Amino acid sequence: MLSGKELNDYVRNFDREHGTSVMSMDGTTLYYADGASREVDPRGVYELIPTADEHPYRGDAEAHSWEVLCRRERYYVTKVERCRLAYTNHRDSMFNTDYDNEQWRELKRLGRRLNRAKRELDEFFAERCEHPIYKRHQFQMQAQGEREGRIQEKNRKLNAMRV
Repeated sequence: MLSGKELNDYVRNFDREHGTSVMSMDGTTLYYADGASREVDPRGVYELIPTADEHPYRGDAEAHSWEVLCRRERYYVTKVERCRLAYTNHRDSMFNTDYDNEQWRELKRLGRRLNRAKRELDEFFAERCEHPIYKRHQFQMQAQGEREGRIQEKNRKLNAMRV
């Protein structure tokens, strides 16, 4: 068990190593842009990014990179949700009040922050769309949709058939 100072040092090093974080909407977890996460409670769980040679990847770089992308998605989606909530709450607090210029500037700042977070999420989604696993999944979904369409058309023909 780590002492208080050792635990604080560990948390500080973890935060420094993994960079910018955003708190989950329920306030229990911090998500990092690189895909790592940890519980807000410093004595909680720290989820590091597994290396490509660790189980379950065993050298499957494609599966590993997909896992990292999925973990990174939590960060970008949560960041947009947090920014949207901050913007909406601040804007709602200004309704039916004689708000001042400082409150207006804060609303504009929060709006810029939300727009920046949305752009980052869009860039992340563009990156994800280029991943081979995502492309395969999309191809399979399209093929399944086409197959279901053919089945429905055949069912209509069968239903229309009268003897």
